[in-house]
Amino acid sequence: VFPCAVAGEHGPGRVVYFAGGVDAAYFSYGYPYQRLLLAQAVRWAAREPYPVTVRAPMCVQSTFWKQSGPDGPRLIVHLWNGLNTTSDHGLQEVETPLREEAVPIHGIEIRLTEKPAGPVEAQPEGLVLDLREENNAWVVTVPPVAVHSAVVIPVSRP
Repeated sequence: VFPCAVAGEHGPGRVVYFAGGVDAAYFSYGYPYQRLLLAQAVRWAAREPYPVTVRAPMCVQSTFWKQSGPDGPRLIVHLWNGLNTTSDHGLQEVETPLREEAVPIHGIEIRLTEKPAGPVEAQPEGLVLDLREENNAWVVTVPPVAVHSAVVIPVSRP
């Protein structure tokens, strides 16, 4: 019997080892169970909730990082609408990344584990977003994202 995954703890750290290329398989085939397996392994290894969670359809890609701003540290959350209305026709290696149309994605929420240190803004629009407390988190709803948006979140100094 050979395990497909092994999880372990050492001191305060946790690790999950996959005996096969689950990440490459998900990229190539995109089966939901592979995504769920990877996501749960990362959540378990992290021990603590993510400081930023984005609730959006799976066509929305997101990333965030901390940045030094003119008024102190801030988180920048980038949201990219990857909805492709051409149904991905064309060879990937020669397909030009142009869009003839954009279908805006509505109702995207950003959930934070800590209350922002100031107003949360959607950029490039410069809109101040309403902040609400919900189930031990701070939540903002982002304006519809046609292609790209950034959300600037002031955070407390460490």
